[in-house]
Amino acid sequence: MTDQKIIELLGIESLPQQGQTDFVQKFKATVQLRLIGLVDDLIDDNQRRELNSLLDDADNSSTDVMQWLQTNIVDLGQLEQSVAQDYAAELKTQINS
Repeated sequence: MTDQKIIELLGIESLPQQGQTDFVQKFKATVQLRLIGLVDDLIDDNQRRELNSLLDDADNSSTDVMQWLQTNIVDLGQLEQSVAQDYAAELKTQINS
């Protein structure tokens, strides 16, 4: 999902550019953490050790983690999209209450 799509999905077009950037970064980080939590139920013990090793290594970026996930999880894109949409709906509910 592109940054612009996230901005539109969340309805934060009126925020200043820096606010949009910060919000998008936090959104992506939260989606990735939630995605990893779901993936944990889908992988075997060897894959779990490999993923945990990747996550524990400070030299690895979120891009490295996403690359591993794309390689090892079937339909990752659909799962990520679902997690992002659920989180966006959650945020909208919080904003509107």
